[in-house]
Amino acid sequence: MLFELEEAFCLEPIKVGETVALAFPEVLGSEDQEALARALRHWYRNNRDLKDNELTRDEYVAWKDSFNA
Repeated sequence: MLFELEEAFCLEPIKVGETVALAFPEVLGSEDQEALARALRHWYRNNRDLKDNELTRDEYVAWKDSFNA
């Protein structure tokens, strides 16, 4: 799946300190790239809010479950 994301969305692994992360190119070239970037930012915010106790585990799980088809 990661290799497919690399091909479809130009994601690439980068090293940030001691962490390996996925990065988009500086300029997003398609609507699909922009949509995925927005989704990842939303996921980041919800995950951060869970860790900061601004979302409960149940709320976080319900948010994730809302994407199941």
